[in-house]
Amino acid sequence: MLSELTIKSFAIIDELTLSFSEGLNVLSGETGAGKSIIINAINLIQGRRTSADIIRSDEEEAIVDALFDISDNNTILNKIDGLGIEKEESLVIKRVISHSGKNKVFINGGLATLGMLAGIGEDLIAISGQHESQLLLNPERHIDILDDFGSLHSLREKVGTLFKRLLKLRNELVDLTHAADKRAERESLLDFQRNEIERANLKVGEDEDIKREKDILINSEKLLEYSNHAYNTIYGAKESVLEIKDISRIDSSLGKLYDAMESSIIELEDIALSLRDYAQKIEFDPAKLEEAEQRLLEINKLKKKYGSTIEEILQYKDRIQRELKDISNSEDTITNLKNELHDTEMEILKMAEDLSDKRRTTAEKLKHSIEKELWSVGMEKTVFEVGINNHRFNTRDNLDENVDIGELRITGKGIDDVEFLLSPNPGESPRALSRIASGGELSRVILALKSILAQKGGVETLIFDEVDAGIGGRVADIVGQKLKSLSKFHQVICITHLPQIARFADTHYNISKKVKDGRTATSVRRLDKEERIGEIARMLAGAEITETVKKHAREMIETMNIGSYLPERSRVDDKKDKSCRGSR
Repeated sequence: MLSELTIKSFAIIDELTLSFSEGLNVLSGETGAGKSIIINAINLIQGRRTSADIIRSDEEEAIVDALFDISDNNTILNKIDGLGIEKEESLVIKRVISHSGKNKVFINGGLATLGMLAGIGEDLIAISGQHESQLLLNPERHIDILDDFGSLHSLREKVGTLFKRLLKLRNELVDLTHAADKRAERESLLDFQRNEIERANLKVGEDEDIKREKDILINSEKLLEYSNHAYNTIYGAKESVLEIKDISRIDSSLGKLYDAMESSIIELEDIALSLRDYAQKIEFDPAKLEEAEQRLLEINKLKKKYGSTIEEILQYKDRIQRELKDISNSEDTITNLKNELHDTEMEILKMAEDLSDKRRTTAEKLKHSIEKELWSVGMEKTVFEVGINNHRFNTRDNLDENVDIGELRITGKGIDDVEFLLSPNPGESPRALSRIASGGELSRVILALKSILAQKGGVETLIFDEVDAGIGGRVADIVGQKLKSLSKFHQVICITHLPQIARFADTHYNISKKVKDGRTATSVRRLDKEERIGEIARMLAGAEITETVKKHAREMIETMNIGSYLPERSRVDDKKDKSCRGSR
């Protein structure tokens, strides 16, 4: 509940403080006195943006302070807790608008952002004026109102949760499918590379062995010549080093020398025989040389592609194997994802169709309730319809992010388009509110909706501006009764020019404009009983207030008895009234 509002240096307001009460608070005054300025100040408390133009002339900054009693408002308490602000029974919001552009927001004394304030403000105050009329003209808002009336938000939230999951799955599938297309090309390349390496049947160190073999084949003639010569030098020829044995037989004096060389001679004989055997194996084989050269070319070709050594080539092949396995696994992932997506589509479709059925049932109840309320405020012949259409082949551009499932298009709110239609005159087909409703009619439609939704929870403080547009007499009296009834469940603040509405006030304020020291300033005064009679009289007669008019004004206030006008649900004792206003 809004307990106190302080406004400083705001437009033509120098400084004023308003203390509001529970029930119906009425603000009245001459045209141009500054009633709309107070609404604009309250807009700032809701988190609306503004400019430095609202700062009073010759002042550096404008300040708006608001004190709320939130002791029973669990919605706000939870939001404050979520923002890291300490929970208290009172909430203080302060906006500072400066010419320097350094505007500030304070919540319970701590600096806050405009976004934080907007998140809280929408649950603190609802202003039913030109802005809300424009919202009511927007069909995108109608589905929210219908779901509020039918208490369908729990089911809708489940649809919304599934919808987010559906979008996530679809996006993942698109990404994986695109990646799969690229992976198909990659898989083809990797498969070719793997086969190329496998066909080569490489062995570690093979290239070095082939190089040695190639060198031998190229130099086979020299090797044959050199090995034969070495054999002959050591053993085979007459001039061989082993002739020392024969010499020692002739000259025994060389016997000791032979004995010393005997072990070496044996080794030399073995070496000589090995050289002979080696020479016998040497052959010049051009075909084998060609084969070695081709093998080396093949290995070097693979080295240029996959690694500088055979070890690196084989390591690359291992990496190929792993990547090909991952690609194979990704195909399984896509298959699993498609199955999960299909299951989710079926689940959300069933839930959305259930929500749609409940909306159609709720729409009939809302139709009858709205028509009953409208008839009671002077729109007796009005027909109200709730148009519900599925997003089947829908071509509207302003749908929420959506996906198609078969012939149906689904959003986070389900499969429905909802639009309120009105026919104020007999014989006319119901049409969109934006095409046929006047300002006064829209105000009464809003009032009807607020009256119906009063016991559904929602914001604590309701502000009505322009609700009396285009009405008077008996209808104005009924509108006053409606506002009084609504104040049983919410704090209601109403700006009005009509005495038929003002007479129902629990608390009445007069807004006036005066010129002091050459400057215009708006002031607000809470009226006592006699002052209320005078204000009601002014609203009845204008400038010329007679005793007869005052008497009539007194009778309007003193004979006010709305009990016979209110729906049965509103006839509660004071204790229950207080409970209703505080419950969330």
